[in-house]
Amino acid sequence: MKADTPKRKIFSDAVDLLVGDPPAGVAAGGGVEMLDINGIRPFHGHPFPLYEGERLDDMVESIKEHGILNPVIVRKMHYGYEMLSGHNSQNAGKLAGLTQIPAIVKENLSDADAYVYVIETNLMQRSFTDLSISEKAAVQLSYLPEQAQKLALEASEKSGVVINKDIAAKVRKAPMTEKAILEAIAGKQPEVDPVLGVVEEKPAPKPIKLSAGIREKYFQDTDPKQVEAIIDKALAAWFKKKR
Repeated sequence: MKADTPKRKIFSDAVDLLVGDPPAGVAAGGGVEMLDINGIRPFHGHPFPLYEGERLDDMVESIKEHGILNPVIVRKMHYGYEMLSGHNSQNAGKLAGLTQIPAIVKENLSDADAYVYVIETNLMQRSFTDLSISEKAAVQLSYLPEQAQKLALEASEKSGVVINKDIAAKVRKAPMTEKAILEAIAGKQPEVDPVLGVVEEKPAPKPIKLSAGIREKYFQDTDPKQVEAIIDKALAAWFKKKR
């Protein structure tokens, strides 16, 4: 349960922002800064598309009339700021002619915690069924530890396999090791011998099935192991005679 505590706190913060009740410590301007609206970079690999069409137009008109009511959430980076929650507010604000945007600045935030802000705030605004398959895969991967997320992305790039919703579900069930995550994404990998290189595994031979007529004629009520032994002896004698 302790491992879930930071994520639940982030979820609580996100809910407060969406319903218009800022998290503790940011009321009356505390913790909210006015930032250059063009000085915030989108979250790296942001998995959600920006609003378009009527939904975007309505948001722009609302901002022109009322401004941005809820602050966006950003994290401080060495180059400036990265957007966690508020990509659409930033985009609509630019179209509305704003030069600054109210923001809650998070510092010393890990990639894993940052990703939780991105995913959970978006899921609260969109129906899960409305998300595209890549987006649903991103949701699945967001529940993994940070290191496992990095291994999954590296395995996807290495193998050339795009992680869809089903593959992401397999990754979540796999042991959190590089080999297991790679196999969950790209399938079982061939053995690599330090001298011979890649050693391709031979496909397992398909079992030979006896017809119902042969079984009834020769092996009725015979144990399967005895059937195998009889056939082995018969074939050995036949090949010996043939030579």
